[in-house]
Parts: sequence; structure tokens; C-alpha cells
Amino acid sequence: MKKTYLFLLAAMTLFAGCQEKDEIFEDPYAGGKEALGIKMDPNVPASPVGGLPGTEVTIRAAGLVPYKDQLEFAFNGTPAEVLEVSETQIKVKVPSFASTGVVSVSIGNQVFFGPKFTVRGKINIDPSFRAVAGTDGGINQVLPLVDGRYLILGNFTNYDNKGVVKKLNRIVMTTKDGDLDRSPRFGEAANGQLTSAVQASNKFVIAGGFSGFDEQTGKISNITRLNNNGTIDTMSVTTYTDSLIWVPVFNGGTDQGINELFLQGDKIIGVGNFRYHVSRIYDQPTYDLEADSIILDSVEMRQVVRFNMDGSLDKTYHFDDSKEMGFRAANGPVRDSYMDEEGRLILVGNFTTFDGEPAGSIVRLTADGKLDESFQAGSGTSEAISSITYNEQTEKYLITGNFRSYNGTAVSGMALLNKDGSLDASFQPGEIGGGYVYYAKQLSDGMIIASGGFQEYNKVRRNGFMILDKTGKLMEGYNSTGPLNGSLTGVLETEAGSGERALLLTGYFYYFDDRQVNNIIRVTLD
Repeated sequence: MKKTYLFLLAAMTLFAGCQEKDEIFEDPYAGGKEALGIKMDPNVPASPVGGLPGTEVTIRAAGLVPYKDQLEFAFNGTPAEVLEVSETQIKVKVPSFASTGVVSVSIGNQVFFGPKFTVRGKINIDPSFRAVAGTDGGINQVLPLVDGRYLILGNFTNYDNKGVVKKLNRIVMTTKDGDLDRSPRFGEAANGQLTSAVQASNKFVIAGGFSGFDEQTGKISNITRLNNNGTIDTMSVTTYTDSLIWVPVFNGGTDQGINELFLQGDKIIGVGNFRYHVSRIYDQPTYDLEADSIILDSVEMRQVVRFNMDGSLDKTYHFDDSKEMGFRAANGPVRDSYMDEEGRLILVGNFTTFDGEPAGSIVRLTADGKLDESFQAGSGTSEAISSITYNEQTEKYLITGNFRSYNGTAVSGMALLNKDGSLDASFQPGEIGGGYVYYAKQLSDGMIIASGGFQEYNKVRRNGFMILDKTGKLMEGYNSTGPLNGSLTGVLETEAGSGERALLLTGYFYYFDDRQVNNIIRVTLD
């Protein structure tokens, strides 16, 4: 599974101060407001405590009769039909697209909160997924392996409470059902965030923002290679003074972090907001003492670099021979990327030029690293793009961000693209309120999973998570879940332990559907 994570650095700042599970609401009588004599106890359960849309629900309440013609009742912010008001209770009907959360009564500018109500639907947290404690930091990528296991990378040191005694530093291997697989010998693992991995020649190449892995410290620049048993792939070199030292086989890296890796034949492409490719020279002395020294060599390669399998720089890709440096790349940050089956790389972010040519935050490079003029993005987007995903079955790209147009056509923060970059006009996203979509993924049947910092979609309350059909409409029965606090970086189509259709959701989130969760869950789809 590809991951998208850079946009979350800003987004998570917004969530950092919101780690309490219970929301705190305004006192309706604060500031000298006159009491209306209304009483609703949040601790008295509704009857029933949960149900499908259309269910008739009774809430204990007093003092509503004088206001029965002006009150508004809502399930987690979604207005509901009021069936009956008496001196002791109010009876209402659960509306379509209601979601799990607190019920409320509004009279003028005063709001009275009642108990939580669980709206049942076609998406539910899978109890058979065993990693119930999740991680203590965000997850950037889940790489499915051919044997059914997962390689999980991120910014965590604990997984499902298995890293309490000995930390699990940013990389673990698990079974399909979430059990920790302790067979890999990662040792102390990475001393910084891991963002991406590819599997090549029975080895793993991992990348992120780190300078050491297990016993190899100070000899890594954000990317290295592991053996299939999890140990770092090393070799011996002879220094200037004929000393023998062990160093990583992968002798290459970047001066800043790498966001994403792609395997292209027998080459590896790295994408990030770095400026230089770096490598180490071990057999030359210091200039003054003629003693052993590690010399860091560098070549300017902005944002995109292609490595040979030993880490050396491939100067045949996105490289200006006349200047002995990489092309200029984007004039702003690259936030996400995707490589298609033909080796063409799509880059998105917040930039207006790429390699000196106009670009509206999206470009495609040919397999040899040149600007692909056949990509029909035109003027691109009006504002930044935060993520791009692709589904091989539908052959569609899905981009998200805070943009309002794509190639001159009005769109609202999401756009579905054909393989050639042209806009798929059959997808008509609704109006997004209270924020924007950070990440979205189209499933193989056309269904779309979206998450972010938004609060409404077409004036329907959706707190950070929603499921749309392929035309952009909210899907009935699939939008009953309560808030997702945080955002996703990945959605993997899989199956539950019982064989049901399921999704593995990963990212930076801590609360979903009225439950405390930690960055990884599996949900079933009816």
C-alpha cells in the first residue's frame, strides 16, 4: 500500500491539543443566558440505545412542551424528524445519513445535549483484528508481502503493547490479522521516522528520515537496505590505514528525508523535498592528519532521485549532463507521488513550475525522468494537492486538497482523473465544510473512502470520515460511523478473519466511531 504522510505534519498540529476522548460543549446558560427550564440528562440512555436510520427513539427530557413548535432535534448534528413531545420525553426518528454521537435539542441559540446514540450501518470495526492497542505513533505505510504478511512503517515505538520492554522502532512485521511477527531481526531498528519501503531481490529497501539502523549509526542518509531476515545489509571496506570496517552495502542517500520509494526495474526512485544525493567515501584520509575519514560526497538532485541497487546515483534519470546536477524540479513542496505500471511518476504538491515549465501542482514524468507532455493536467489545480492514489481496477487517480478547480473546471477539494490526467466528469464532489479532505482512495468497486479535517459534506454532518459512491454522493448505510479524529494515510482492501470484505485503515488517528483507537483498525463492509 502506498502512503501519504507529509500533509499530516501540519494537520496533526491541529489535533495535538484534542486528545481527550469526551468532547466539551458550551454551557447553554453561560454568559448570562436565561434558563429555559429544560432538562436532558446525558447519562440517561436513549431507548433504544442504537438503531438503523428510520428507528423511532425516545429520549428522556423535561420542559420541552412550551417550545415544541420551535425546537430542532439532531443526531450528532444531523437534523431529525420530531414525532412527539411530552412533559417527560421526546420521540424522534433517526434520519438518513445520521451518524453515531451525541443527540441534542436546539432552541434559538441555546443547545441542550443528551445521551450518545449508536447509529448502526454497513461499516463496523472488525473485532477479529488482533492489534487492538494499535501503535503509539502514526503509520505511514503498510507493505503487503507475497506470503500474506505485512511490513508496517511509521513513527511509532510500540505496537499492540509488544514494545513496552524493548521498543519496536518504526518498523514491524505482522500477520494479516495483526499479530506481531517476531521472526525479523530488526534489532534497535531505525533512529528516526520511516515512511516507505519496497521489496527487491529478496531484500527490503526502506526510507524516511533516519541516520541509523540497529548497529549502523552515522552511516545512513535516510535510506538503506535490509536482508529478508530484517538485518541491515552490510559489507566490509578497507580504510586508508588498512583498517577493516563494516558499512551498509547501500551507499547512497539524501540530505533531507525521503517521502516515498518506487521500484522501477532494477532501479529505485526516491521522492521527497531533499536537495542532494549523498554518498560516503571510506578510503581517503583527512587532509591534515592523513588519518581515516568518512568523506560525504554530494550531487544536487532536487526532490526526485533514481538510485542503483548499491545506492549510487543513476545520472540517466532527471539529470542535466551539461550542469552535472539534477533538473530544477518543483518550485514548492512535493507532497505525494505515484508511479504507474509503465514507470511514469506523478508528483503532486504545492508548486507552480516544474523544471522551469508552468505546472499547477501536478506533473507526470516519463520513465526516463523527463516531463511528460502527453499528461493532460492542463493548468492543474487552483491550490495545493495533499494526496494522490490510484486504483488498478478502475484505472482512476483520485487527488485531494484545498483546491477549487482542476484545469479550469470547478471541483471541491477532490477530483477523479483518467490515466491520461484528464478530469473524469462523472465524479461530482459535493461541498466540503469545516476543512478539507487530506486523503482519499477509490476501491475496486468504485466506492471512495475519504478522511481529513472536514465537518460536513453537502451540509450533512461527517466528522473527518465518509464513504462516497463513484459519482461523489454519500452512500446510504455506509455513513453511520462517528467521528474520525486524525486522518488516514492508507486504505488496504483485504478480508476479515471470517472472510468478509474488509478494509485495513492506517494513519494518524486516535478516535473512530465512538472508540479509542490508535492509528490502525480493520473495518468490515456489508
